[in-house]
Order: sequence, then C-alpha cells, then structure tokens
Amino acid sequence: MLSESAWNRGAVRRQLIADANAHFGYSSALVIDESAFAKKGDMSAGVARQWNGRLGKTDNSQVGVFAAVVRDRVAALVEGELYVPEDWFADAARCQTAGIPEGVEFCTKGEMALNMIHRLRREGLRFSHVVTEETPKGLAARHFKDLIEERSGGRIHVQVFPNGRLYGDHDEIQALKLGAVDLVAPSLSKFGRIGLPEFELFDLPFVFDNLNAVRRITLGPLGQRLLDGLPRQGLVGLGYFDNGFKQMSANRPLLEPRDFVNLRMRVQASRVIAAQMRALGARPVTLAFSETRRALAAGVVDGTENPISNFYTQKMHEVQSDLSLTEHGYLGYAVVTNERLWRHLKSTDRELIHQALREALAFANQSADTQNQQALQALRQAGTTRIHSLNQEQRTRLRRAVQAVQQQLADRIGNGWIKALQQVLSQG
Repeated sequence: MLSESAWNRGAVRRQLIADANAHFGYSSALVIDESAFAKKGDMSAGVARQWNGRLGKTDNSQVGVFAAVVRDRVAALVEGELYVPEDWFADAARCQTAGIPEGVEFCTKGEMALNMIHRLRREGLRFSHVVTEETPKGLAARHFKDLIEERSGGRIHVQVFPNGRLYGDHDEIQALKLGAVDLVAPSLSKFGRIGLPEFELFDLPFVFDNLNAVRRITLGPLGQRLLDGLPRQGLVGLGYFDNGFKQMSANRPLLEPRDFVNLRMRVQASRVIAAQMRALGARPVTLAFSETRRALAAGVVDGTENPISNFYTQKMHEVQSDLSLTEHGYLGYAVVTNERLWRHLKSTDRELIHQALREALAFANQSADTQNQQALQALRQAGTTRIHSLNQEQRTRLRRAVQAVQQQLADRIGNGWIKALQQVLSQG
C-alpha cells in the first residue's frame, strides 16, 4: 500500500516525475519538476498548469492530461497494490476537452489500467482465442489454465474463451489493447497489420522445410528480437507455439499453379499471403477465420489454406471436396498480453505466469504434429474430401511460382530481417 507518509517522503514522488518525463520524451527544457507534485491532493492540477503554460494555454480546466501515466506508475511502484485517490484524475470526458491530441488516449489508458487490475482480482485472467478446444491452440490454453490455477493454489483463476466466443481474429488484438481481455494468441500474420511487418517473415511461402527449422527461429535469439518489438504497440510477447504447415483446399485439386487461376481464396490479413495467392493466379479475399466456413458453404470464396487440424475441427471438409497437401507455409502463434497489465502484476505472479506458459507452449508444440495427423486420419475416414499428395515436381513448380513474393515484400518486411532469417536457416 502506498501510504501518505511514503508519498510525502519524496522518493516515490521523484521516481514518478522521472518516469513521467521519460515516458513523454521531454528534453531538459520541458521537464515537469517536483513543484507540480508538491501535494498529493493537487497533483493533477499542478501538472495541468505546467503543461498548459508550456503550450501557451490559460485554460486550467484541462486537469488530468497526465493522469494515466501517474496512475499507471503509482500502481507499478507498489507492485499492484493500488492506492489511487479518485480526485487525482479527470474522467475521459474531461480529457476530451483538453485540446491536446494525446489527452483522451492517456486518460483512457489510465482508467483502463485500473479497471484491468480490479477485474483481474474479481474474475481472473481472461484468455480469448478463435479456434476450438481440440486444436493445438485450444489444448495449450487449457493446459495453461490447469497449471496456473494449480500452482497459484487457486489464487489466480483463468477463464478460457475458445472459438471466437468473445472476439474474432480481426478484433482480438484491439480488445487486448483496450483491456477487454488479458491474453490472446493471434497467428503471427496478425502483427503485420498493427505496425510490425517483420512478423510476416513467417508467412513467406516455402521458406521453412520443417518444424525444426521454424523452432530455430521461434526458440532462438531472432524470435526473441521479434517479441522485443511488441511493446511499441502496447503488448508483451510471452512465447510462440506451432499449429504446423498449411494445406490448400478448394472444390478441385490444387497441384499446379494453373489450378489456382481465378479462384477466390480466403486469406488472413497478410500482405505476404495475399501476394502468394496473386502469384499463383488466384484472387485473395481477406476474411475472419470465424467466417470462413460459412463463406465457403455460400460460395463467397472458392478455397482457403489451413493446417489440417483447423480444416477438420472447423468442419471445412463438409464444404470443400478437395484437400491438397501442399505444406507451402507455416502457421504459428504468439501469446501476448497487455503491457500495462503486465507491469501492474507482482513480479512473482509474472514469473508464475511465464513458467506456466512455457510449459503449456512446449506441450502445444508436442501435440501439434499429433493433432494434424489425427485430423488427417479422421478426414480419410469421413470420406467427404478427396486428399491429394504432391510429388516433388509439382512442389517445385509451386515454389517457383511464388518465388518472387520474397523480393516483392522485402522492403515491407525489412531486408535486415530477411537476411537474419536466411542466416539462421542456413546454419541448420
């Protein structure tokens, strides 16, 4: 608990001021000094007056522009034990009148940080994902829940919401950033559209020969460097896991580049995957995963790409007559959480969550191959879909058809990232 006497001793106050200045990147000429924080009760007003003065404004009703940074930092300093007098902070509506573009964002984020901690204490961690519980992702989420609840002695509860029950793959990251959920496991393709195009390395066609090659990236320094970029978007990356390699499906075999011509192929929101489909002569159509089966059944799209476990558990075999085992690309995930929530957790809880996730993700990786093999066997037994294996010549022709995608997207992904990928893979 942050007591009034601790506040008045000044150490916490000085640290808060330093962190607020660092957060906003002030030069020495724009430092919020300690006089703005002289008394706990009028801190927001003092900050607002200094900020307004520097902007040449005289309307001191703009109280609370810095409220979120203050609230976040105080909570972090006391390791999640919150002592936050409400009269420090303006509400979001008041921030909207501030006339400073960041005002609404920072005020809202401050309210959000407090609300996340309160909800965590009431309801536990909310883990949302978009696939069924029988897939590698679903199994990993369930295993994580079991581990964390057991090891915390029931103190930390985890609610898992599978199959897009709360949010789909188009909005789950935004829900996480807004504090509506605490953990999500989006496919790596999703990070490109939020300003992290380097993650689209994983979408490049025919770049990985097997899962061992993938894991040299995800379990090595390059994978960690990728995760280290997530805080730029207010996220913390906690680890990777696999779903395996993708196969092509349609209502005809897809064995040669000419087989794709003019097909409408559902894709994730990835420029790399869209470019891959265009290189094959198809027309990419971006759709949420939860909408894919319905779109296939209605003829809105003609085909798609998926690991076999997703294809089977989403019952796409009921609406697609042909599955071609192309193994042209990799589908993996990263478990991510909200950076503000992560900072507010006690260090012991962060380590507990991290360790449970490491074990859950290792479990998911072990089960991915098994799940895909079991799904393939179930598809053969169902008999609703013809399954086609490619010979080496057919795979070579598909590889050549999409070879230009890497050159086309090099500037977007970053040549340095592509070279780093190639260097790691060449060492295998």
